[in-house]
Parts: sequence; structure tokens; C-alpha cells
Amino acid sequence: MAHRELPASAAGPNLNQFVAGSEGILGVITAATVKIHRVPAERDYRGFFFKDFEAGAKAVRTILQEELPVAMLRLSDGPETHFLQSFSAAQKPPGALERAAMQALAWRGYGEGRCLMIVGLEGDRETVLESQVRTRAIIERLGGVHLGNRPGERWYSKRFAMPYMRDPMLDRGIAVETLETSVRWSDLHNLYRGVHLAIHDALRDNAADPEARAIVMCHLSHGYVDGASLYFTMIFPQKQGAEVEQWLAIKRAASDAIVAGGGTISHHHGVGTDHAPWLLREKGEVGVALLAGLKDSLDPKHTCNPGKVLPG
Repeated sequence: MAHRELPASAAGPNLNQFVAGSEGILGVITAATVKIHRVPAERDYRGFFFKDFEAGAKAVRTILQEELPVAMLRLSDGPETHFLQSFSAAQKPPGALERAAMQALAWRGYGEGRCLMIVGLEGDRETVLESQVRTRAIIERLGGVHLGNRPGERWYSKRFAMPYMRDPMLDRGIAVETLETSVRWSDLHNLYRGVHLAIHDALRDNAADPEARAIVMCHLSHGYVDGASLYFTMIFPQKQGAEVEQWLAIKRAASDAIVAGGGTISHHHGVGTDHAPWLLREKGEVGVALLAGLKDSLDPKHTCNPGKVLPG
């Protein structure tokens, strides 16, 4: 491949992002500039409950569209909230005071189906305090109830522990799989329901046995002014001897539902080879032709990462 310099001053940030996000099919990155930030003087992570996922998503959208300086917004749907709280309780059973508080919230309507939101704020003290007041005002106006810092601090301290459970569970015949998409706010809830139903039906139709039960969870952890990502997690017993076929059936059903609902076939996991068959339906003929034209121009011999991203 011929060397082609793409300085930011000449190419602009959009083309640089295009090349960086192409999963290696347009070239090789040989140098990078790293920007270092100071450790924030103040860090505040706290939790809120919403009665349902739609109310929580509306709060996320409002906070982002008002451009408040948040470090993190994470909204779990009802099944994920239940799973996380049950998992936490199994590790450390709640005390009498915590059980009483949960019961009181249930009486107020924050019971079955409630959704947990974690709001993270970082920066100088004044910025964090101002953002804390403004985010809480939005959340409570839209039906959220404040839980204090404990849920946020617990999430922050344990945020890297959960993925390490995947391999031991696979060793015991329990699959843990994830997939994600992104969509405009106007289509988010229809897409959420459509993909959730498609995964649920595929898990039922491809269950290990008639008594097998699965868990389908979702959270919103990457939000923008114009839309957000939906991140689904599935936990299910594997079909012994047909694990790949079971996974493929579930993956196809979810991917079909994502594209049919107007979502992107991936948000940050990438297209690779698994998602390439759905890229044409998402991007359209013009979009795929544009990417293929760049590939032919920058890598005419198709040396870089052949077979990835582009269908066929």
C-alpha cells in the first residue's frame, strides 16, 4: 500500500475518524498523539430509581440535550436492575434498614420493573456541585427518586469485575452474550421493544431444553444529543453439542430486528465479519459503495484486513 499522509490540518477530523473507524481496511495507524488530563479534583457517582425505562431515557435525553457536563450516565432496564440488585444482595445481604427503604420505595411505585440510573460527575468542585443540582432537578422533575451515593460508589468500585464471570459460566454451560446498537431518540423505545422481543423469542425457540430459562437485559450507557446506544446482555443455558448453531440463531434474530427497527448494526463493538451481512441494509447501496470506493483508492490490492466490514 502506498503511503498517504492524512494530517489533521489538511484532511480534517471527519476523514481521520473515517480511517480510524474502518477496522483496518483503509490503512495502518503508525503514530498517535495522546492527550493527558489531570485527575479530577472531585468525583461524584450516585443512583436514582425510575418507575420504567421510558421515564429514565427521557431524563438521559434531557440532561444531554441541555449539555450538562456529566462524566457518565447509565440507565438499566427493569430486568438488568433486578439482576444487578439480586447479584449484589447475594454477595452482601442487605440490612434491615436497606430492606425497609426498598419496601418503602415499592409502596411508592418503584417496585417491579423499576430502573436504576447511575449519574457520574467529575471535575472541579464548583462544576460538580452545579451539575449535581441541575441533574438531580431534571431527574426528580421527570419522576426519578434519589438513592444517594451508595449505588454509584458500588457500581464504580465493581465496574470491571462482572466481565470476569463470563469464562467460568461458559465452563458450566451458561452463555453470557452481549450485542449493541445505536438509534435516534425518536426510534429508541420501538427498537428496544423490538430487539428485546426478537431475542426473547429466539432464546425460547433455541432453548437447551423445555425447562431452560434465559435472562435478557439492556442498558443505555452511551448517549448523545440526537440518540443513544442500547446494550443488550443475555444469559442462557447452552445447547450442548450445538452451541454455535444456537448462538447464530439468536444473533441473526437480534440483528434482523436491529436493522428493521432503524438501528445501526453495531455501536462500538465493530462490524468485523459477524455483522457484515447486515451492513448493506443499514447503510444502503450508496453508503457501502462509498466505503468500497475508499477501499479501492487507498488499498487497491486489498492488502489491509481483507474480508472485514464490507459484505461479500
